[in-house]
Amino acid sequence: MRNITALVMQLFIFSIVFASNIDSLETDLSKAANSLERFEILMNLGNEISNSNPDSGLYYLQKVIVESDSILVGLKSSPNKEEIENINVKALIKVSVILRLQAKYKNALNYLRKALLLVKSSGNKEKEEEIYEVMGIIYRQQGEYKYALEYELNALEIAKILKDSSSIASLFNNLGVVYMGMNNYKEALNCFSNALEIVEKTKVYAPNVELLNIGNIYKIQEDYSKALQYVNRALSISEQKEDKQRIAECYFTLGDIFLMQDSNKLSRRYFVDALNIFSELNYNYGSDECYSKIGESYKKDNKLKEALKNYEKALEIAERQNDKETQSYILLEIADLYLSLEDIGLAEKYAKKSLIIASKMHFINIINGAYKTLSKSFEYKGDYKKSLFYLNK
Repeated sequence: MRNITALVMQLFIFSIVFASNIDSLETDLSKAANSLERFEILMNLGNEISNSNPDSGLYYLQKVIVESDSILVGLKSSPNKEEIENINVKALIKVSVILRLQAKYKNALNYLRKALLLVKSSGNKEKEEEIYEVMGIIYRQQGEYKYALEYELNALEIAKILKDSSSIASLFNNLGVVYMGMNNYKEALNCFSNALEIVEKTKVYAPNVELLNIGNIYKIQEDYSKALQYVNRALSISEQKEDKQRIAECYFTLGDIFLMQDSNKLSRRYFVDALNIFSELNYNYGSDECYSKIGESYKKDNKLKEALKNYEKALEIAERQNDKETQSYILLEIADLYLSLEDIGLAEKYAKKSLIIASKMHFINIINGAYKTLSKSFEYKGDYKKSLFYLNK
C-alpha cells in the first residue's frame, strides 16, 4: 500500500512540474523578442510535450516549420538565415521521428527529404548524416532493406569523413540490424564486430549494445554457448552503468536463448524480469515482445489458455503503439494457436488479419507464415484447392 501511495505521489509531483514547465514556456512565448527566440521556445514546447502527447508536440514543431519557411522564402541573405535554417532542419527531423514512432512512414520520409535538401545546400554534413541514418531506420522498419542499406551506408561514409567514432560505431550497429533483416548473419556479425572493435579501442561509450547484438547473432545461429557469453558480458556492463533499458534487453535475450532450448520455465523468469523493468520505464515496445514470448513459452508447454492470455496482452500494447510488425507477428501466433486447438474459423480469421498488415508493410517472413497457416486451415476443412493455392504463394 505504501508503494502504491508513493507512486501516486511521484506521478502527482511529476504532473505538477510538467505542467509548470509548459506554462512557463507558454509565458516565454508571448514575450519572445524576435523570430529566433520564438522558434527556440516552440521547439522546446514541442520536445517537452511530444513524449506524453505526440500530436500536441507535432502542433508546436510544425508551427516552427511553417513560420520559418515563410521567413526563409523572402530571406536571400541575413545574419540570421543560417540559424533559422538550422532550427527549421531540427524541427523537420524531430517531426519525422515522431511520425516514425506513429508508423506514418511516408509522411516522415517527406519531412526528411525536405530537411535533406536544406542541409545539402548549406553543406551541413553532421545533419546530413543524421538524416540518412533516420531514413535508413524508417526503410528498415518497413522491411525495405535495399533502401535501408543504401541510406545507412551513405550515413557511414559521411561519419568516416567527419572521423566521428561514436557515429561510425552506431552506424555499424544499424547496418548489422539491416543485414539481420536480410538474413545475412555473416555480414551482420561482421558489422557488429567492427562496432565493438571501435568502441573498445576509442572508449567513446560502453560496448553493452555491441556485445548484446553479437549475442543475438549467435543465438540465431543456435550457438548458445557463445550467445550466453556475449549477452552476460553485456548484462554485466549494463548493471555497472545502471542502464535499466539494456538490462531489460539482456534479460529478454537470455529468456529467448533458454526458450529456444525448450527451458520454458526458466525463460519465463527472464521475460518477467525484463517485463517488470520495461513496465517501470513505460517502454511499451519491450513490454509487448515480453508478453508475446511468455505466450510462446506457455504454448510450448501446451498451456494454451495461458498462452492466449499473454498473446492478447501483447497485441493490445502493440495496437496501442501502432507497432505494425509486432501486431502482424502476434496475430499470426494467435492464428497458429487456434489451429492447434482445431478452431479453424478463428485460425483463418487471425491469419488473414496478420496477412493484411504484413502485406501492407512488406514483412516478408510474416506474409510467408500467414500463407502457411491459411494453407493448413483449408487443408483441415478439406478444401485442398485453396490449401494448395496458399501453399504455392
